[in-house]
Amino acid sequence: EAAVRRYEDRIDRVETRITAHLRDQLGTAKNANEMFRIFSRFNALFVRPHIRGAIREYQTQLIQRVKDDIEALHEKFKVQYPQSKCSRL
Repeated sequence: EAAVRRYEDRIDRVETRITAHLRDQLGTAKNANEMFRIFSRFNALFVRPHIRGAIREYQTQLIQRVKDDIEALHEKFKVQYPQSKCSRL
């Protein structure tokens, strides 16, 4: 029982450090691609409740960035459409 408690304490400390590192990286990510890259690097650890909780707060931010990127692409193509061959058909 004492060994299990020591193990869990060590795991908790490691998860706390990983969570802090993950939050630091996600907090400095400049765009959705960087966030996806960071998420993919830590993906195997998302089964851990402590780490899963840390990424939840960034999921909304990621979704918003993806929506903004899609909107920017949409606007870019709307502007280019009048000059395209397709608009003259």
